[in-house]
Amino acid sequence: NFNLGLDSYVNRSGTLIHSPAFYMLMGLFLKLTNNILFIKCLYILFSCLLPYIFYLIIKTKYKINTDYIFIFSLIIFFSPYFRSSAIWLLGDNLSLVFFFLTVLFFLKIENEKENILNYYVCFISLILCCYIRYYYCIFLIYFLFIFFKKL
Repeated sequence: NFNLGLDSYVNRSGTLIHSPAFYMLMGLFLKLTNNILFIKCLYILFSCLLPYIFYLIIKTKYKINTDYIFIFSLIIFFSPYFRSSAIWLLGDNLSLVFFFLTVLFFLKIENEKENILNYYVCFISLILCCYIRYYYCIFLIYFLFIFFKKL
């Protein structure tokens, strides 16, 4: 229930750590599948995109041997925080995926000829990242400054 969820978020703001957007997204998936185990498995698979996007960021930024970059990007799997966040459906991995997408498309903006689609994808993924975790709002100010300067 949207109204009950929003009322619970406002009244118990100290005990809830996620944003309302994260709860609405998880509630939508739960309503569609009606199986929390399926959602957890899907979230674990989605969290596995994080090392791959990190690999793409490093490959875009530095032009070195891709075998070493790929092995280096797999270090993320050793983090206990990454694994527990994936298993317990915390919003950290989801926000990190969107933040890494922001960085990836920002690097594409800097390296390639200016494509307006890269600006849009970069900005939309940063907005989604900020909706899920408020900690990344400071990057929103930075990227807005850079975009206004470039455009």
